[in-house]
Amino acid sequence: MADASPLSVQELLDRCIDFLYKLDPDKSELDLRACALVSRSWASAAQPRLFEQISFLDLGMDSWPKLQTTLQSTPHLIPYIRRLHIIADISLDLFSSICSFPFTHLSRVFVTAISEPLSGPIALALRQLVSAPSLEGVALKCVVRQPAWLHQIWDVCSPRITWLDLQYYFLDTENYDLDFQSYSPTAPFSRLESLQISIPRAPLLEEIARYNLSHLRVLSIRAASRLWKTVTPPLPALVALNVDPLTEDPIDLSLFPALVLFRLGSFDLQLALDSFSTITATSQIRRIVIAGASFLEDAEFARLDVALSGLPVAHLLVVELEMETGNYELVGPAFPRLGARNLLCRGEVNDFSGGWFQSFSLGSLSL
Repeated sequence: MADASPLSVQELLDRCIDFLYKLDPDKSELDLRACALVSRSWASAAQPRLFEQISFLDLGMDSWPKLQTTLQSTPHLIPYIRRLHIIADISLDLFSSICSFPFTHLSRVFVTAISEPLSGPIALALRQLVSAPSLEGVALKCVVRQPAWLHQIWDVCSPRITWLDLQYYFLDTENYDLDFQSYSPTAPFSRLESLQISIPRAPLLEEIARYNLSHLRVLSIRAASRLWKTVTPPLPALVALNVDPLTEDPIDLSLFPALVLFRLGSFDLQLALDSFSTITATSQIRRIVIAGASFLEDAEFARLDVALSGLPVAHLLVVELEMETGNYELVGPAFPRLGARNLLCRGEVNDFSGGWFQSFSLGSLSL
């Protein structure tokens, strides 16, 4: 009798198909689909990788009804879904149906609802989605007219959420103060470790100030610099802080005793210098990233060079100028003190403002 193929051993088959998936997750879908058609054992190995991440960017708008039908007819596929990227531009019935599936292993959700203001029915659908007990991270990008709908989303959210990315675009702030005064939150997000806030207008920061931030390790503030008026440091566990822009008040960095990485996007130079002046000899900061240096004048480069090279820290490894290579070749020589101490380098543009936070996990942050 001929020897059995090694691929008849399910564990070996799982490992081979897993290797195929990890080789290039973005390009392996067609190969995995082909594998799923070979036999039942091959299908059971390929399907978990095929359905691990569901994204409207990959499927296209016309494929969402097919996904709905597939999950309804083959519910054993639902536990394979770990990451879901969904938009509210599809029909309300379809959106609500997908949000209502019993996701048991869903880890991260990315929701985009910007074609029209957030509505009550969409908020109710999202409320059910973010209550998935396994959920650990949520990114929500939406247009807001009634803050009450936002409150409704988070009232029963998963207690395991540690990663949150909020991008809110407000249409009207006339009744916001009344809304917040009449709202008593249920203390969501008690274990937050990573938080990014992109809120052009500040009223919702009053709600964020109620969150338990004592475990926060990464904080990214984009277009919401008034956060410091509502969130009171210290944040004892914070190791990475991104502020873009810094245009209203300096930041007292001595209030973050564990801070290792500090990034500035666009900024007012004096506010930046005042912030750097709060760094003490006991600071743990090892990396400072500056994204807006390209717009400074020569005299301002000199002031920044003096301030950063004179920091009283023992552990500083690098000051990173986030800019294109050509600009860095022109700007780098304007920092002779940092250059002489081998503390200056170039960073990739936008490395921190968006993709860095979305891909962040506690085990992958490069400090």
